[in-house]
Amino acid sequence: MIIRRPVSEDVSRIIEIADRFDFVLPKQFENAAVVEHKHQVVAFGMVRAILEAVIVTCGTPREILEQTELLIGQGMVDARELGYTEIHSFVERNAFARLLQEKYGFKPPVGQALVLKME
Repeated sequence: MIIRRPVSEDVSRIIEIADRFDFVLPKQFENAAVVEHKHQVVAFGMVRAILEAVIVTCGTPREILEQTELLIGQGMVDARELGYTEIHSFVERNAFARLLQEKYGFKPPVGQALVLKME
């Protein structure tokens, strides 16, 4: 098996592989790779940037709600200006996760979110 950067001839096979999963391919592949085995693409991978909402608040519950409203609103404006179609948030408190889901429409990720620390 070898790993290499994809070429235009690989696109149909990449689409075929991706269709087996609930994964929407980007319009262009940046920082992508394919694994080739016996002259056939058998795997595709890529690193893509995601937009993460970082929200740190303090105050009364009412103040925190108002602060969150302002920060989410600005975050959505910023995301659109940067060309993103989604915002991710990694939340430590269940109550705050429920707030983001119920009030702002955040959804749990498909699959399990994992982080690889590069040291």
